[in-house]
Amino acid sequence: MVPVLETERLVLRPVAATDLEQIVALLADEEVAVMTSNIPHPYTERDAEKWLRLLDAEAREGDSYTFAIQVRAGHSLRGAIALWCREKGRSAEVGYWLGQIYWNRGYMTEATRGILRYAFDELGYGTVYAWTFAHNPASRRVQEKLGMTPVETRFRLAPARNREIETTKRRITAEEWRNDHRT
Repeated sequence: MVPVLETERLVLRPVAATDLEQIVALLADEEVAVMTSNIPHPYTERDAEKWLRLLDAEAREGDSYTFAIQVRAGHSLRGAIALWCREKGRSAEVGYWLGQIYWNRGYMTEATRGILRYAFDELGYGTVYAWTFAHNPASRRVQEKLGMTPVETRFRLAPARNREIETTKRRITAEEWRNDHRT
């Protein structure tokens, strides 16, 4: 079950069928798609429907949590952020996308901070990691601001791009998180 999380400006909530139109509109932007490994371009309503079915199945299995990102003051979707279990109770991966019109407003840093807090404080993970393409410095900055450090760089297949792309894996441990983010 995907819970509702709140941050200073954002509500992170389960993605819903009512988000379909906004998902398609935001992910139809090629600039958003090229920053991800699995979002195809062009992105269609059929792609969004398939993604929503996948999210339902993953939520039932309990190994992933995908949240819609919206601002508290409104109801429009800004993007999505997911936490996938990689080693039960030990490590998880975070991944995200944000509509281009919402870039450079601090939303993704705030949403990722909320997800890391949830992963470490509520779910008890020991490590969370994320991958970033070399051509996506904004994503790298989000991860660095939150204390994630590089542990590996390699070429990884990006199915939506139909080629391998240089990526860097960054991670943060629960201990590092607690040392840097005491509240």
